[in-house]
Amino acid sequence: MKEILLLLTVSILFTRCENTSIPVKETPRQKKVEITVNHTTEPEIDLITNKNVKQRLLTYGSENPETVVMFYTDKGDIKVRL
Repeated sequence: MKEILLLLTVSILFTRCENTSIPVKETPRQKKVEITVNHTTEPEIDLITNKNVKQRLLTYGSENPETVVMFYTDKGDIKVRL
């Protein structure tokens, strides 16, 4: 019985298939645009090294007087003293 039902279903599906191909319309070709990129040099970053670490961190500390940072998370708030 299952085989007959399966055969009937497959035959109905194949008989309902139609070849309805839609003609493809050609779109007009677009002109090629040439883009030039000016590669500018990025500003130099003064990195912290072993020679300038003390001076850089003291300068940063005087420019940024914040000593407490708050992190707000789903699990709760975290307060960190720097």
